[in-house]
Amino acid sequence: MSLSFNTVPSSRPAPQDEPSTMPMPSEPVGWRRWADAMPDICLWLAPNSGRIVDCNRALFSTLGYGRSEVFGWPLQALAEPHNLETAGATWRKLASCGELRDADCTLRARNGFDVAVSATASPVLNDHGKLVAGLVVMRDITERRRREQTLQVRKRQLKTLAYELTVAESRERARVAQDLQDGIGPLLAQARATLQRLAQGPQTLSVDSLRELETLLVEGQRSADAASFALASPLLQAAGLQAAIDDLAQRLTSAGPLIVRVEGMLPATLQMPEASGAVMFRVLRELTTNAIRHARANQLWIRVQLEPDRLCIVVGDDGVGFDVARLPTSFSAASGCGLFSADAQMQAIGGRLVVQSKAGRGTRAMLVLPMAPTAGQPGGPAPA
Repeated sequence: MSLSFNTVPSSRPAPQDEPSTMPMPSEPVGWRRWADAMPDICLWLAPNSGRIVDCNRALFSTLGYGRSEVFGWPLQALAEPHNLETAGATWRKLASCGELRDADCTLRARNGFDVAVSATASPVLNDHGKLVAGLVVMRDITERRRREQTLQVRKRQLKTLAYELTVAESRERARVAQDLQDGIGPLLAQARATLQRLAQGPQTLSVDSLRELETLLVEGQRSADAASFALASPLLQAAGLQAAIDDLAQRLTSAGPLIVRVEGMLPATLQMPEASGAVMFRVLRELTTNAIRHARANQLWIRVQLEPDRLCIVVGDDGVGFDVARLPTSFSAASGCGLFSADAQMQAIGGRLVVQSKAGRGTRAMLVLPMAPTAGQPGGPAPA
């Protein structure tokens, strides 16, 4: 494809094809008015040198360079230096006044910013079919490229999210299985041995044996209850998130010297998707477990707050804390805290995890879940 001679300036290039001998038209002509109305950059190049002999107004609005300023510049002078190195063949093709379609290039604007463009080049022929100029049209695709890059980042995040959710589920299953093996398994074995001893005859039957058997059954029941709670809180579906949080605090307090308190109260009318409630409670339980295992804290508090547009649950402790800046760029299991898995689970329901901590000053972890303006009413929480 080529353009006719009628689309180029009336002044023809000199034989030596030097920009200084190719004055730009002083009076506007039809092609100039047409080109200046275009949002895309239009450049006319000398056929042998590839130097700019004219342009439209879009060059100034996009890159900040005026028409008289770029007159005589080689086309490559507009390129971002790194792109000129990596896409040199494309730039040479554009400057040769040959034909090229939708070539991705990067320009350097006057202010130092990079501008991504899609360039198309066409040869301009005179009435005798001789090449007299080249027309290069560059469409600004900076915003499109930014969206594409954002999409790629989002795809990688989703891939990582899916992986971390799988890891979190596997870790949870392994922990429950270990609790069953270490807790209920030995108790059942002892109870079975006691029953076998009692079955040998009345002479072995005693009050102490019965009490021993009762103790084993009680401990087995506690272990089974703890394993069941590790999978899901029995109160979460029956009585709601607030009741499950209160029950968690009571269990943590009774399990050891840690003092746990709950601040705030969620409304009894609060309704949220089952998955959202289950994820928030599971992450909350993981955060409290981290505080017990790693923080060496004396006190732990859980603060719940329902705002017009979000639900916030803050877990704080007075433990040793850590330097958040020294964690990996993304929370990971390698950090020893499983924070990335917790954040991934919150992202899966449309929420997020915010962690603040300093060495020796404890840790604050906030779970944030966006809510619709009608929070507290049926369908209140925004869908994940």
